[in-house]
Amino acid sequence: MFEGDSVSLSCEEDDSSAGWRLRRTTTRDTRAECGADWGRSAGSSCNISYTDTLDSGVYWCESREGATSNIISITVTGKPTTTNPPTSGAPSPASALLHLVFILLRYLVVLCPYFISTVLMVSLYRHRPTGNDSMVSMETAPPTQAEQGLVEDYDDIVVVTTEHHL
Repeated sequence: MFEGDSVSLSCEEDDSSAGWRLRRTTTRDTRAECGADWGRSAGSSCNISYTDTLDSGVYWCESREGATSNIISITVTGKPTTTNPPTSGAPSPASALLHLVFILLRYLVVLCPYFISTVLMVSLYRHRPTGNDSMVSMETAPPTQAEQGLVEDYDDIVVVTTEHHL
């Protein structure tokens, strides 16, 4: 096979293929089952949509009871790929880094204004004037002549000044 080819392998028996699964041993896998680390399992079949040289190895079918089929050898030729196959669904390292930078920027844009406004509010709260420092007093004007006459008639009138603390 050539690098980039797709292949479908099936475990079939005359009466039934139920319960059989495909396994392989390669330079990167030992007795690995289809669907776990490689390929896409579809019943007793296994599909590899993009092969590379690291898929070269031996493949066989194995039953639940441990019985094995004959082994077939597959060799994939070409240059080994150093990036993920296009159909693997895994992001490239550059796009993963870009995604992380985007998430970091999003959190900074959301959290920084919140943090700054919280610090400002606490600072303003701590430096606000307290009510004990300011006093309000009232002054009364001297009584007019008419009021003076009333005051002389009533000698039990008392002038009250009230102070309020804000």
